[in-house]
Amino acid sequence: MQAATIKIPVLKEYAPLFKAKTRYKVCYGSRGSGKSSQIARYFVSKCRSHSYFRGVLMREVGSDIRHSQFQEIKDLIEDLGIAHEFDIKEGTMEFKHHHTGNNILSKGFKKSAGNQTARVKSIKDPTHVWVEEADEVTWEDFRKADASVRTTKADWVEMILSLNTDNGETWVRKNLIEADRDDVTAIKTTYKDNLKNLQESYVKMLENLKTIDPDAYEVDALGEWGVKKVQKPFAVQYNKNKHTGKVKYNPRYAVHFSIDFNYDPFGLLAFQMWTDKEGEHCHIIDEFSITDGTIEKLCNEIKAKYGHALHLSTFTGDYGGTHKRIGETDNRSLFEKIKDRLKLSKNQFKLISNPRHKTSKSDCNYFLMHYPDFKINPEICVGLCRDLRVVQVDAMGNIIKRNRKDESQLADHLDCFRYIINTYFKEWIKRHESMMGLRK
Repeated sequence: MQAATIKIPVLKEYAPLFKAKTRYKVCYGSRGSGKSSQIARYFVSKCRSHSYFRGVLMREVGSDIRHSQFQEIKDLIEDLGIAHEFDIKEGTMEFKHHHTGNNILSKGFKKSAGNQTARVKSIKDPTHVWVEEADEVTWEDFRKADASVRTTKADWVEMILSLNTDNGETWVRKNLIEADRDDVTAIKTTYKDNLKNLQESYVKMLENLKTIDPDAYEVDALGEWGVKKVQKPFAVQYNKNKHTGKVKYNPRYAVHFSIDFNYDPFGLLAFQMWTDKEGEHCHIIDEFSITDGTIEKLCNEIKAKYGHALHLSTFTGDYGGTHKRIGETDNRSLFEKIKDRLKLSKNQFKLISNPRHKTSKSDCNYFLMHYPDFKINPEICVGLCRDLRVVQVDAMGNIIKRNRKDESQLADHLDCFRYIINTYFKEWIKRHESMMGLRK
């Protein structure tokens, strides 16, 4: 049966969604601005067109698609009276158009609320991917999915992202919306662009925020970027203006490394420290996030960039890396494997027990406040700068890192920084405290 000619109404503010030919389209702004509704219209119109189309609905957790994008599209085709044109598979959350053969599939970045990542490359020849609540997805997961979206059956492919503006520090803002790229179409809208589809009571609720909670009004109603409120920061003495600068690798000085072993990723900081006539210096020059958490990948990254300098390097990090991992047949610890792969000596490893969070917080902040020249390269060490800015502690002084979906709770590079202070600057802190009369 041929698809009937039906006009699908679209808000004029979303015209670029339908007309622009860019790989990335980002719909962002306030609540109630119609982002999901308009993207659903775009997908349905593409599915009914005669050009090849295979859409993919994506969210951080696959099961969340059912009550968001899948339901949005299902409601739309029912409201338009065209449900008979589609084969709808409730179990797998799929739509197939009978006449064109085009379809819409569903895929979560994570199969469940755990850490197991799904693979977009298992979907053959996708043309359009819609990532809802894109700020919930990590940059690494998005990048991997993006690299798998390709086909020879269409002239171009699209990654469509939708999100509210609660999190002003999201990678979507930095890497796409404000990155000055010609392959990105950014569409910002507010509830005012969608008034005809909103209940009067909902509009009143948003507008009442202007007097009740002005900060929430800026974000929820006007679509301005929110600022994450850090109630109890770990690094209370961190100062962006003081602690970041244009530092880079200096071949006159040794490069040292601090490693934090996680399930995924491994965190790694590269730093240099020296004393000259101007005083004492410590510069964080580089950082790595080694996805898939393998020693081989970690060592390959280190060798590729600093292999020529390893003969003078030292290593510190998570003391858990001195133990054999459960389930592995290799009796060597993680640090022993690094030593063997990089052909290092035992003396190049400075490994001591991990500091308690509360003690480490005190030491790190004393260092940040008093050390004469501590600088971080902010362009490369994005993770460390973020961690120092947003990681928080609980009432007992312990670092909060229960939810790895929340970037403020990752703390991978903060842990690397803590190990640096605990290993290399504990004695400096003691000397400085004595000099200041703070230690007997």
